[in-house]
Amino acid sequence: MNKKIILLPLLILMIIGPAAAADRQFKYGIKLGVVKNSFEYVPDGAYNPFDTTDIDPYWGVIGGVFYDIQIFKGNPIVYFTFGGSYKLLVFKGDFAIDGDPLIVGDFKNYFHTIDVPVGFKFIHPSMNGHPFFGIGMQADFIVAESQTIDFSSAPPEGNYDTITDFAKRHNLGMFLSTGFEIPGGSYAYIFEVKYIRWSHNNFTAETSFFERSRNEFQITFGVKIK
Repeated sequence: MNKKIILLPLLILMIIGPAAAADRQFKYGIKLGVVKNSFEYVPDGAYNPFDTTDIDPYWGVIGGVFYDIQIFKGNPIVYFTFGGSYKLLVFKGDFAIDGDPLIVGDFKNYFHTIDVPVGFKFIHPSMNGHPFFGIGMQADFIVAESQTIDFSSAPPEGNYDTITDFAKRHNLGMFLSTGFEIPGGSYAYIFEVKYIRWSHNNFTAETSFFERSRNEFQITFGVKIK
């Protein structure tokens, strides 16, 4: 069901994109960047396969498309903005398993996510650099996950799966963004910083030994067709 929810808006964008591109009120582009969403260890969390664990969040990556539609003809300030992106969230964990000898190692968890933002963008076209800010809602869906793990020696028998059960695979939050649209010929070059406050954690202490922060930052660079 989640895959259908994700594919529907992307299909709509593919259909309306070529038809609306000729309209100067409709602008679209691509963006690439990094994302910071912390993961933290839950000391009393369930399903920890190790005796001691320490978690270190990594920067993830994001890339996708965005669309800006001018709301008021003749007023190039207020835009309705939406899009879709692939996002990879990553964190590393160091662990130890008691025994003789002591077994240590590390693991990495990868979460493959689809982002769908919808909101409003306010651009100041008369200022140098065309600064803007945005506000709106954002959803993300964890559609796949994977892990890698290394041990210092052969581990004892047991389950060492570090991807635990999800409380929910989807999330919804509010975003605030700011940046610059730098004009350049037929294109505008975009720099954007976005803060997202998610409504809930995708994991709980009852199902996992780690939790995802509700605070997320995205820094992206892009090109918009004018």
